[in-house]
Amino acid sequence: MGDRTRRRPGPNPGDFADRRRARLLEIVDISAGLFAERGFSATGVSELGEVVGLGRGALYHYIGSKAGLLVEIHKRIMEPLQAALDQILAAPVSWSAKLRLASINHLTIQVRMINHSRVVSAEIKHLQPDELKAYERSRMLYERGWAAILEGGQAAGEFVIEDLSITRLALLGMHNYTVQWIQPRGAMSSAEISRHYCRIIMMGISPFADWETLDNEVDVAAELLATEVQKEPREEVSSVGR
Repeated sequence: MGDRTRRRPGPNPGDFADRRRARLLEIVDISAGLFAERGFSATGVSELGEVVGLGRGALYHYIGSKAGLLVEIHKRIMEPLQAALDQILAAPVSWSAKLRLASINHLTIQVRMINHSRVVSAEIKHLQPDELKAYERSRMLYERGWAAILEGGQAAGEFVIEDLSITRLALLGMHNYTVQWIQPRGAMSSAEISRHYCRIIMMGISPFADWETLDNEVDVAAELLATEVQKEPREEVSSVGR
């Protein structure tokens, strides 16, 4: 007679991995807030552990090193930025609309994750050489997406650009610096700030653009694209700060 004893199913390894990932993201988000408020160097591991409710050894189990937190903070913001940009590049819309959508996406995610954005901007110098190289690779990949939009618009006759590199650097510099002056609970959304930015740029590279038609195309595309573009920030933190 066979053994009919039923064994209880063991724990699902996937559930453990999901829980560990969720806990890591919680630690990363809390750390981003502390680093943004107090600075990376001024925030100790013991202090981090106390805030997240973990002992020193348990905390290192999740983060590997304090600098490893900077890597995770950067990945936390870069992964959704890159994923959305890839979708925008593949969207069947004009290059001018892609530029606007990329701009809205960039500002929306930066504002939603403003602590992460400010930490990446101010503290990335603390990365180890190998970590810094990985950071530079991901940054360059993202910038190539913006370059592709400018090059595509140039080839299609939508843009007239004298120097693609300088235009790309100007665009990204304008967007990345926003987190330095933006203030909570302002009157302007990320999309509205983006609209101003893109008009400033496009008056130089696309002086004959039909703004009303472009605005309508962007609105329709933002509704159709399953990206961060169509999501509003969790808090109202987009505002002119001065």
